[in-house]
Amino acid sequence: MYDYLLYLFTHLISLLPLAREKSYEVFREGGRIVICIYGFSKDLEVEAVDIGGYYLALDTVERIGPVELREGKLRIPKKTQAALLIKGAEWADAVKLYTNQGIHTAKMQKQGRCPLLSETEKNL
Repeated sequence: MYDYLLYLFTHLISLLPLAREKSYEVFREGGRIVICIYGFSKDLEVEAVDIGGYYLALDTVERIGPVELREGKLRIPKKTQAALLIKGAEWADAVKLYTNQGIHTAKMQKQGRCPLLSETEKNL
């Protein structure tokens, strides 16, 4: 009995990384696509953004929060929140972010909420 419980416990612990909170959210809002990025444990470098099969020039992406365009990459410091706004691509169904931490693919959500975007619009 104890061996089984120990086996079950070790198996459940091995699944913990899968249960972590999502790191980004993609949705449409007011004729634009919003990519809300939540605090990664390491600095995030976005090397390319693929919207429905089309790669965007990173300097055309509107940035909110601590996002810098350096050396052709969007850099987001660790444990911070940022938003990327893309206009004119409301037809897209999916977004791929090519980063230093791998490729992140997300299907477009019908609605979403980005706290950083809400705070910025309140200050305007």
